[in-house]
Amino acid sequence: MRNIIILALLVFVLLIPYLAFAQEVDCPYGLVNDPAPGRCSRYVDLNNNNICDLSEPSLTKVALGRATDANPGIALSTPMPATQETTVMRYKLLPITVTLVILYLFTYILVLKKKITLLMHHRIWNVLLLLAFLPTLILGLLLIIQINRGWALDLPFNMLYWHVELGTAMAIISIFHIAWHWRYYVIMFKKRKS
Repeated sequence: MRNIIILALLVFVLLIPYLAFAQEVDCPYGLVNDPAPGRCSRYVDLNNNNICDLSEPSLTKVALGRATDANPGIALSTPMPATQETTVMRYKLLPITVTLVILYLFTYILVLKKKITLLMHHRIWNVLLLLAFLPTLILGLLLIIQINRGWALDLPFNMLYWHVELGTAMAIISIFHIAWHWRYYVIMFKKRKS
């Protein structure tokens, strides 16, 4: 039990630098320099440059903090020209993994303290696996239809982004599931060899 708490704290401490210096993406679609009138209903242009403010690259990241006019710092990247439009997807593998591992450890600690049963622990994670799988499946099918048939579905979110994020959660939870049943897989492969 003490080792589990130490592991959870270690994961949390390792996550802090990632969260502190993670690059921000304000556009919900991950667009950069989205020109007027914009691709979504959230178009905002407060600086009147005909580029959605949410899609404009934030101030350049610097070695310690962010660059400003008063303190330009050492720029690690430069903003893209306003005429260039690209789609930038930043997936959150580390935060999803760490969050799910911490939640898993929390429910496992509840099992060790006899607050919930091991069966309830497995049921919780099986339901979470199903809740991650179903939207991943539906979004994957919608993306296939959209690509193969040219069918445009204007949803208020980016289907590909959420398909990948939910698929990542499903993969991590699947690892937990496989860990519970590793003996089953070992026995299955031993029988095939003989």
